[in-house]
Amino acid sequence: MGNIEQTRRYFKAWSDRDADAVLATFIEGGTYQDCMTGGPVAGDAMEAMAAIKEEGIASFFEDVATKSALH
Repeated sequence: MGNIEQTRRYFKAWSDRDADAVLATFIEGGTYQDCMTGGPVAGDAMEAMAAIKEEGIASFFEDVATKSALH
């Protein structure tokens, strides 16, 4: 699978509010970082972060969807 398809899967997983699918887009040993994480997170911390974000997005932004500019 190429980078563009992998990126599409990542954004679709967030739009679907599917933490397991989000985590499945990372390679083993991969990390995640955004302005709210305070640095890279990996492993169990990344799994917990994805579940929290999934719940937070669903409860605060019921109609949120992510979009990619990739064509």
